[in-house]
This record gives sequence, C-alpha cells and structure tokens, in this order.
Amino acid sequence: MVITVTETILVPTDGSVPATAATHHARLVAAATGADVEVLSVVPPGGLLDSASDPRRVAEAAAEDAARVLGGGDASDHQSVRDRVAAENEDVEPDSAEPDPPEPDSPEPDPPEPDGFTVTTAVREGDPAETILAYARTVSADLIVMGTHGRTGVNRVVSGSVTERVTRVSDVPVFTVRADGATPTPDTYDTVLLPTDGSDCAEAAVDHAVALAEAFDAEIDVVSVVDVNTVAAQSELTNARLVLDELEGQAENAIERVADRVGEAGIAGETAVIQGAPASGVMDYAEEAGVDLIVMGTHGRSGIDRFLLGSTTERLIRHASVPVVSVRGDGVVGGDGDETTTECRPNRAE
Repeated sequence: MVITVTETILVPTDGSVPATAATHHARLVAAATGADVEVLSVVPPGGLLDSASDPRRVAEAAAEDAARVLGGGDASDHQSVRDRVAAENEDVEPDSAEPDPPEPDSPEPDPPEPDGFTVTTAVREGDPAETILAYARTVSADLIVMGTHGRTGVNRVVSGSVTERVTRVSDVPVFTVRADGATPTPDTYDTVLLPTDGSDCAEAAVDHAVALAEAFDAEIDVVSVVDVNTVAAQSELTNARLVLDELEGQAENAIERVADRVGEAGIAGETAVIQGAPASGVMDYAEEAGVDLIVMGTHGRSGIDRFLLGSTTERLIRHASVPVVSVRGDGVVGGDGDETTTECRPNRAE
C-alpha cells in the first residue's frame, strides 16, 4: 500500500458560507495531519459584477476571514464579506488626506494563531478554476479543500461550477464541502465511506481513505452499488436474475479487494452491497450509517463521457450532506483545462 502523506493543504475561498465551512474542515485535517495551509482568494476577470465593492479588497477580506477560522476563530460576518467591504468604502471620505488613526484603547485584534500548523494567504487574479489549479502546483499542494453551493444547471457560481471543474482536473484529491451554514463542523471523523465499482480509478482512492482514517482513528465502510438501471437494461436481452447475480458477484469481488487493503492497514469497518442508483445509494448509506466523510475515485471526465464514478461523484458533491473527497485515478492526462482522459479499466478478480 502506498503511504499517503498530506503536507500542504490549499484552501480556495470566496468568503461564502460553503467556503467558510470548508475552511473549518481544512483546520480539522491540518490539525490532525500537521499539514501547512495555503489560503487562496481569486479575483475573477472583470472583478465582482454584482457588487460595488473593490473586488481585490473583497478577496483580501475573504482570505483574512479564512486565516481567522484556521486559527480557531470565527469569520467576520462571512455571509456578507462584500457588503462589509462596501461599508468600509463608504466610511472613507474621498477628499480626506489620511484616515483617522484607530482609538488607542480599542486596537484591532490579531487573528488567532493556528495550533500545530502554519497559514499563508494569497490573492490572485484570473479564471478561478485555472488559478486554483496553477496555485496548487506552485505550492505543491497535496489536498485542495473547497466549498460548493450544491447548485445545478445555470444557477452555479464560483463555489459551485468552479469546484466541479477543479475536481475533474486536479492532480491531487479535492475535499469538497457543501454547506448552508446550519450544519456544524464535527470535531473529528469517526466513519469514512469508501464506495467502489471495482475499477482502477475507484481503487485509487483507497490509500487516501486509509490515510485519513489513520489520522482520525476512524473506521472505513466499503460499499458497492449494483445499478438497478443496468439490470433493467440488460434484462431485456437475458434473464434479470442472472444479470443481478453477476453484478452482485462483481460488487462483492470489488468490495473484498478493497476491504483486504483496508484490513491490512489495521482499520475496522463494515461492507455492503447496495441495490439502487449509484449516487442515491451511496447517500442513503451515508445517512443511515452516520458516515462523516465520503472518499471515492473519479474518472475525471467531462461531457457525456462520464459514468459511475464520474457523474456519480459530481452528484455527491452537489447533494451529499457530508464532505466528499474526490481522488482521480492513475493514468490521467490533464492540466489546466476541463477536458481530460482517464483509462479506468475494470479490475476483475481472477
């Protein structure tokens, strides 16, 4: 088994509720692994079209809030970073020579210091997804932790569609957090869910799941979903029972291979074969079993050439109530763009 070590975590932020929730999770992982944290806030081309605020100051404020959260503090009204910056601008008289000095008896408090890891902040300009990916390479990030609004269709913005683009193309795992501000961040992760479809790409996530489980002394549940839609389609040509038996056998073989690797690491957990649609089957299991984190492989494909662990991962990122760590399989050819190719061969037992 490959030893996976997390030394540098990249946290992109736009100051939104999901981004702040992701920052809380980044702090949890950094504290457990000792990894240093790089905070990045990106000013997109054209600035912020829906705000009268200075776009760079908004990005700086978002990065400052993230650093404060990583130190164990609270974000400064993170739901309205842009409004706060706009209010700051209104307080400055355009003709005044210099701003009034702060009152000596009420200094601005320093952000709290993180415990056991360092935090560095940066602001960059450019396309958000491309800038995040390029910065991840620059700082040699081992993990990207970012929020998503969980929106679909055209109603996805920076922390939604950008997160999906980064997930598809990133060379390192992407830890995504979907949050509405109402769900508290856990103090630890007790159970990690590791779905598999038996492919090489799915099994690429095993080492990362094991590393996280070891850092938090967590268990790993391994599941495989038998897609009932596949059964229905193939049963038109042959006996449905035979199709189901074959798919369940493949799922059991896939689980056995992964569970053996997890067991070799000395990690306990449950296994299960689930019938249903892949994404909903994984989410239902996570809800019923009280899972804290989902780690799964992804094919990193775009367009129509995505299947089980491609489109399923994206659905989980948008809708799962717990964070999802997406790990791209080996043999990936990719870089800055959206289009990638990944050879994900079925890994059948002999």
